[in-house]
Amino acid sequence: MRYRYVGPAGLRDQPPPPVTGPDPDEASTYVIDLDGRLRLAPRRSEHVALAGGRDVLAAGEITIVDGRVTEVSNQSTGYCPDPDCWPAVARALDRLGLAHPGGFTTAIVFRRCPDCGERNIVRDGDFICALCDAELPQRWNFDPLAPLSDRQRELLDAWFPGAEVVHDHSWGVAATTVLELAYDNRHLIVKAGGETDHHIARELHAHRNWLRPWTTRNRAPRLLHGDDQAKLLATTYLPGSLALDHEAEPSFYRQAGELLALLHAQTATVDADFERRENEKNLLLLNGPHRIDAATVRRLRDLITGWPTPPVTLVPTHGDWQPRNWLIHDDTVSIIDFGRAAMRPAWTDFNRLTVQDFSTRPDLEEAFLLGYGPDPRAADGSYRSHVREAIGTACWAFAHGQEAFEAQGLRMLAGLR
Repeated sequence: MRYRYVGPAGLRDQPPPPVTGPDPDEASTYVIDLDGRLRLAPRRSEHVALAGGRDVLAAGEITIVDGRVTEVSNQSTGYCPDPDCWPAVARALDRLGLAHPGGFTTAIVFRRCPDCGERNIVRDGDFICALCDAELPQRWNFDPLAPLSDRQRELLDAWFPGAEVVHDHSWGVAATTVLELAYDNRHLIVKAGGETDHHIARELHAHRNWLRPWTTRNRAPRLLHGDDQAKLLATTYLPGSLALDHEAEPSFYRQAGELLALLHAQTATVDADFERRENEKNLLLLNGPHRIDAATVRRLRDLITGWPTPPVTLVPTHGDWQPRNWLIHDDTVSIIDFGRAAMRPAWTDFNRLTVQDFSTRPDLEEAFLLGYGPDPRAADGSYRSHVREAIGTACWAFAHGQEAFEAQGLRMLAGLR
């Protein structure tokens, strides 16, 4: 990730300081430039002046004694780099043959307050603004474009020259940046995938192949631009707020059922190998890191290895069908977030609603089925899908530090018959 200067504007115009060698008696100011080179200056030098006003890969203070780094930090209130910039520092030091401690000896967590704009240093894990007491985001937030690759930025500039970022909607867990832009008197949504992202490709496929029944009704965003290789897409902006922020009304669930039926009805194919692949995937999850107790793991392995693997009918599915991906505007439901869209059995889109919503509100289930039609959960594979959903939720949430989701997955497993 690259970091742009976020400090006082007047400091950007200072003349560059003399570039020096390391001072063994005190720390030096350093930056890692975009070519990955270490640049040093006397400690009281401004980082932005040392960088010539340009973006950097890292910045902070460093002490080098006899060819060894004894102290190094990301202390730069001009760039406010995240501790995640350490790999860029390590590469620069390795290139010079300088021994180093393998990480920052002092790692500083910077956050910008979304309410008052104050730059904060987070201490003792207390994500509260020191000036106005507002809650600070868990994700580094000084430059919403920072996570984008050079190629993604080039495409964004070509698609929407001069566009302004007005809001960062990124969740902060998946390797996907979600930004709301203002451009040409309208708002747009841009999604950019990181190196490990595999959701953008699914989302692009869904936009190009499956969303027309919704976009023609203005019930889903329309794709404006997309680049599979760069993992970047741009769509229209839909007004509204998440259904999670509204009272759970049966009318919303009826509409959600109607929309899901439109998605599922577009095409279908029979897959003779789907069940086997899903079984293998879940056995691998159980072999990986999680907090499912040993007795439950043994029971699940016995259960999965004994399941039949019949052919199943696959349809286009959303993959995360629940109120957090429904927008409400003027009492109308629209759909967002297609990063998990894929061909699956229809009943898989019922899994999360069954556990989270229908278990305590049968009226919502009745309304949903009124909109959707015949219940696909009557099929034999629905129970197997429910078990897989529980395993996947518990394992994924543990891996990403999402304790609430992990607890939900563990409750689902505890409730299996």
